[in-house]
Amino acid sequence: MATNLDDGFTAYWKEETDWLVDVVMVSDDEPKHSEINLNYIGRLFAFALATDTRMLAQLGDPEMNAYELWFSFRDGQSKTEFLNLVREDGYANPDDEACFDPPVSMTDLEDLRPIAYVFPEAQAEHIQLVSLATMRAMGIDPNEMN
Repeated sequence: MATNLDDGFTAYWKEETDWLVDVVMVSDDEPKHSEINLNYIGRLFAFALATDTRMLAQLGDPEMNAYELWFSFRDGQSKTEFLNLVREDGYANPDDEACFDPPVSMTDLEDLRPIAYVFPEAQAEHIQLVSLATMRAMGIDPNEMN
């Protein structure tokens, strides 16, 4: 869903080529299901931080509140570590079809933004809090990260 945003944000990740995309629904009509999915996104954010993986997002389908989560990997090892954490988490299996697939096109790279720019403020805060809690549970002190 390329829109070529004109918000002055520099998409410095345009040259990165190893991306995977996952789509997550966050609907106001189903608060319990949305909370579960926001918790999942928060854990993914923690896994990304723990493995030096870039995590960006965009609204994929506004009518369905479907968010595309894009992950770019520093190298093969960080990709493997990230996907292993997702498997161990148990909410999603990155080996399943339509889960953590390569993007169909790289034209959306210009439109990707950090979580706080894409999700409504309350949801972005929820994601960040879950991420912090997950990192602490993993034995990672977020204050000591580079």
